[in-house]
Amino acid sequence: MPLSVLLFLLSVWGSVAQDCGTLGPSASNPPTDCLNVDKYLVQMGFRSTNGCCCSARAVAVGTDSTKFTSNVIACEQKRVTDIDLTAGPTTPGTMPERFDLPELQYLQLRNLSLEGMVPDISANKKLRWFDLSNNKLTGFVNPDFSPNIGVSDFTVSSNPISAPFPPSLAALSFVVYLRIDKTNITGEFPNLSNQSNLRTLNISCSGVTGRLDGRLPPYADEISVNCNGESKVYYCNSTLLPTFGVSRAKIPVGSSAQCPVSNTTTSVGKQGAGSTLALKPTAFHTLRLVVVGLIVSLLAPF
Repeated sequence: MPLSVLLFLLSVWGSVAQDCGTLGPSASNPPTDCLNVDKYLVQMGFRSTNGCCCSARAVAVGTDSTKFTSNVIACEQKRVTDIDLTAGPTTPGTMPERFDLPELQYLQLRNLSLEGMVPDISANKKLRWFDLSNNKLTGFVNPDFSPNIGVSDFTVSSNPISAPFPPSLAALSFVVYLRIDKTNITGEFPNLSNQSNLRTLNISCSGVTGRLDGRLPPYADEISVNCNGESKVYYCNSTLLPTFGVSRAKIPVGSSAQCPVSNTTTSVGKQGAGSTLALKPTAFHTLRLVVVGLIVSLLAPF
């Protein structure tokens, strides 16, 4: 960095620190946290906090003097941990491509009409909450979310995202809420059968398709797959569906083309989703013969 630029930044930071002096703990330590936050705020269409992102002033990050209680930036030990913005600016901006905030745990940028892409959060390894719903995001800067092993909420609903379902999402073992509804995310329904912590799954009105047998999270209590009464996913064998959440999901049974009948497996017939399962005739007759043989052998001494 040229010396002149460095001196300029130091002079700016000195004035910022002085401005924040009466607000208690205000400037981040190191100062790069607040400098980065201000850069992101301006890019998204908000006012800068002028380096005071860890002060009470940071609550009022609207475009005028109105104090939006729904817009909050929080710090712990002068490090930025939360960015919660749900009251949009007058002129929406664009989503930052990444958030250089190593202590960030909570990132919620909802209802802001931001354009751009879902940011790269691979460096935010402490992130727990990630909600970018109801914006105008069209894809993923980096579809690898495997570094974010601690994320419990992953929500990108109501965005025109045109991209394949990121396989790394299916490996987030601590995720509780996974919502990609009202997007153009495509691909085969992922195997979520090992996601024992997942409670809410919403893929309705997305481009995800395919068979659900043996792929749903075992303990989810809310599963949404339908869009305007139609669904792009289906099941063939109800015995492979978990007992939680499915009753409210109204998952349709697959067609005969989607669920080819096998002579060696138990399958759902053409009766429909409300039908009961039945053994194939060959298996049924075999079982009957065995039972009859046992009865005859027991009665023979008499």
